Amino acid sequence: MALFISLWIRLFFVFAPFFGLTMFLSMTEGYSEARRRRLALRVTSAAFVLCMVLFFVGQQIFDLFGITLNSFRIGAGALLFLSGVGLVQGTAGKIKVQAEEDVAVVPLAMPVIVGPATTGTILVMGAELEGSQQMGLGFLALLMAVACMGGILFLGSFLERVLSVDNGPGIVRAGGTNDHDRHPGVPGNRLAGKLTVVQLRCNWGKPAAHCGGSWGSTCSWGR
Repeated sequence: MALFISLWIRLFFVFAPFFGLTMFLSMTEGYSEARRRRLALRVTSAAFVLCMVLFFVGQQIFDLFGITLNSFRIGAGALLFLSGVGLVQGTAGKIKVQAEEDVAVVPLAMPVIVGPATTGTILVMGAELEGSQQMGLGFLALLMAVACMGGILFLGSFLERVLSVDNGPGIVRAGGTNDHDRHPGVPGNRLAGKLTVVQLRCNWGKPAAHCGGSWGSTCSWGR
């Protein structure tokens, strides 16, 4: 249960829900509430399919291209960190779309929700989890995280009325506050730092036998 909650919370923040909501609202400006909800369901379905493919074929992708999990952990951590920096600095999410363009799969499902950093995170998670029990918990956590993200998009019009939405770089502010710790890039940066530091510690500070990649081990960023 503890592993499920840990994975769910981390994956939810990796999706950068408030950034995704802001992009969703800006790209659907002028849409009716019913149309937004239909689009939210399509975006959630597309994101779910993408996440499941990445989660279940992660190890096969590593084997196919000869990529070691240890090296990819650092790369995924770097991508996640750069993504978080982009959100904090306001350089992320500048995507232009044409009027009446179908934005469900591209760009909303990918790359807004399932971007490069999220892709790397899910690939590492799928490759590190061992045994049917851990894979099952990982699947349920990923499903729950996508469902929560979809719920936020589904309630987009309601949240737009309730919250003060900044038209800038993907920040949703309640009551005009600007709490740095609530910024969507901050949890991602923290997770990226933990992912990278843990792998460096595994490479130089721990025997190789303790760094097998299990999310239940001391060298796992999932704990």
